[in-house]
Amino acid sequence: ALRKVDQNILGGANVQKTLGAVCEAIVEMGYRLCWVGLAEPDYAVRIAAVRGVAEESFAKLVIRWDDTPQSLGPSGIVIKTGQCFISGNLLEDDRFAPWRDQVIEYGLRSVVSLPLKSMEGKVYGVLHV
Repeated sequence: ALRKVDQNILGGANVQKTLGAVCEAIVEMGYRLCWVGLAEPDYAVRIAAVRGVAEESFAKLVIRWDDTPQSLGPSGIVIKTGQCFISGNLLEDDRFAPWRDQVIEYGLRSVVSLPLKSMEGKVYGVLHV
């Protein structure tokens, strides 16, 4: 699975294709869902890649990194702090209240979210598994 990621990077694939390959490799390892959100200047989190569920169902989610309720989940926390986020029980974690229906629909129970940083250390996105 990781060979696909290496091939994309070595082949000079665009960022979108590479992020998709990363997510695909992680799902092939047995994880239920993997997705990447990118921090936009208007404080929206743009879904750049998703594997494990249909992209269409993910496209309707409102995820932000400002000070609204939609920014209290892992994307907002990771983008604002630059730190990893871990939750072992999404159904009981109040930070997931805006997305509770999707957590149940997708059969998710836990998450680890990792910051994606530029060479200068600026957080530009989040990888969620």
